[in-house]
Amino acid sequence: MPTTLNEINNSILDRLKGNTPVSLSGICLDEVEVVKDFKNCQNRHSVVITGYTEMCNKKNKCYRAFKVHNSWGEDWQKENSDGWVLADELLKKTSLEQGAITYIK
Repeated sequence: MPTTLNEINNSILDRLKGNTPVSLSGICLDEVEVVKDFKNCQNRHSVVITGYTEMCNKKNKCYRAFKVHNSWGEDWQKENSDGWVLADELLKKTSLEQGAITYIK
């Protein structure tokens, strides 16, 4: 099982390249930049990741982004870059315990 952010990111990317959506659960929505103790997280959420892209800023620093779909509906999608979320930021807020990342073969 992958353990680092890069390994997890690449594992999700491998599934998406095979046209397999990925379910990500245990996302902490508490107002913190990086979650240090997921046991104390008060607000958790789950999403489905259906795509990926690379986004670059004006200084040519590039970041991977995931296309996220969740239960908050189309309004959330429209208000949040059509559902594109920076991959590392999403994964930093996700409890990557057993079963947090699932997909169907």
